[in-house]
Amino acid sequence: MIGNPMGGMLREIDRRSRSTTRRGRSPTPREEAVPQPEPAELPPRVGAVVVTGLDGRARVEYASASFAGAPVLTAAPVDPAPSDDAVTVFAVVEKVDQAAAVVRVWRLGDVPLSPAGPGIRVHVTAAVQDA
Repeated sequence: MIGNPMGGMLREIDRRSRSTTRRGRSPTPREEAVPQPEPAELPPRVGAVVVTGLDGRARVEYASASFAGAPVLTAAPVDPAPSDDAVTVFAVVEKVDQAAAVVRVWRLGDVPLSPAGPGIRVHVTAAVQDA
């Protein structure tokens, strides 16, 4: 590597990395162990896939979890025709309480806004609100 400036730099880095003494640095103080909080119990969560009826509504009942109040709800419809870019479906949460929820799926596209109709699968998740 004669005449190559990179070779000289690499040789110097190699020489410094083999050195057993520390130069130019002060020893770092050891950090005290920070106590970790106890893991909290996970709040109840319910997930389900429901299917819409004739009016585009789907009802989900979350009897397996007990919610003190109305849970946070998410609803995502599965597009019945993903290759059709002209029509889109979306879900609107109409009612949420401690025992059940109702979502309605709508079609938006080349026709005016209308209920999606029967057979649309909707992925629904209910979870307790963070205080």
